[in-house]
Amino acid sequence: MSLIDQKIKLLYVDKQEFANKIGVPYKNLASKLRTVENKIEYANEFLNHLDLEVIITEKTTSENKDN
Repeated sequence: MSLIDQKIKLLYVDKQEFANKIGVPYKNLASKLRTVENKIEYANEFLNHLDLEVIITEKTTSENKDN
């Protein structure tokens, strides 16, 4: 299970509630999630040539951020 799926289940209990929250019809949510994952994969393929990558991580709280 991806980190995105884990966070949806943790914060919204199910994908239906998450879809409602972001204003996406539930029947289109799987497609939207695949689109996000595909775009990250595409970006990583491009960035790989620069020895860079996009990594999905949890946001840090404002207490932990350096200002």
